[in-house]
Amino acid sequence: MMNQSGGDAGLEVRLRTLRILWAVFLTTVGLYLLVSVFSRPSAVDIAEGEHDNPTLLMALAVAGLSTVAISFVLKRSFYARAAERRDPAQLQ
Repeated sequence: MMNQSGGDAGLEVRLRTLRILWAVFLTTVGLYLLVSVFSRPSAVDIAEGEHDNPTLLMALAVAGLSTVAISFVLKRSFYARAAERRDPAQLQ
């Protein structure tokens, strides 16, 4: 590897960090897929109608939608703080 200046080295470290984070996110999504495939109800349970749990479904839907809404609020506040301080590194 070639010798890099201080600014380029910091950029490489940040890029490597982002790549690692994206790999972890994609791995997590894959694991969620595997859990959903292996935890599906059996044909007998589906025929008997024992697989419905509306309370759990609503709780998970509310939890999922609220985390999405909170992420948009946090993103907006982080963008405003980064613009106020004129520090683009805070957007990471």
